[in-house]
Amino acid sequence: MKLIVSKKDIECFLENFLDLAEFDQQGNKHYFIFQDHTRNGDWTLMFYPDGEKWTIHGKGLDYCDDCEKELTRTELIQFLYKSRKYVNNELRNKKAVEPSYQ
Repeated sequence: MKLIVSKKDIECFLENFLDLAEFDQQGNKHYFIFQDHTRNGDWTLMFYPDGEKWTIHGKGLDYCDDCEKELTRTELIQFLYKSRKYVNNELRNKKAVEPSYQ
């Protein structure tokens, strides 16, 4: 998996999401957690395979979103592009990034 640099890389991330994400058996969803730097907490990006639905939810020490927010494909790409630094940090932590050869 390459780091997210461009919006084209986001498409690759989404295509490989099931391999990168954890699976919640009870909620029947795949999820990927990364830092919410703005609010000092975490974002959880979720994919529900049954309905092909993408949602996000934020939670931290001083806040917890009331519910998951469903995203359109355009909103999802914009959100991931804006958050790419923190998604990339998590990809590095999971060692899911392809090595760069020089």
